[in-house]
Amino acid sequence: MQQTCFASNKIVSREVGIGGYTDGVEKRNVNLRLPAGLLRKFRVMAGKRNLSMSHLAESAISKMILDADDYDARAKRAIERMRNATDRGTGGKITWTREELHERGR
Repeated sequence: MQQTCFASNKIVSREVGIGGYTDGVEKRNVNLRLPAGLLRKFRVMAGKRNLSMSHLAESAISKMILDADDYDARAKRAIERMRNATDRGTGGKITWTREELHERGR
């Protein structure tokens, strides 16, 4: 359910969106220039989902931002795991050469 308040040319939404990005925050207008075909498909997609074009765009943008945030968090965790990896018995020293690893019968 969405509750909207109009006050002094500001639109404030009380809708809880993806990740809370739209929860009670001021909304601003944005102008977009889109190719006619893309705009037509966008309108149809919003209509099929019974959403306004603004709501559909907001949801898509919020999802992109959350996905990027999630990717960054996963990358940081992976790097941290590499830094704190268990010792594999090498003492951190490479004692082999590339040629030794890739020896082939000649």
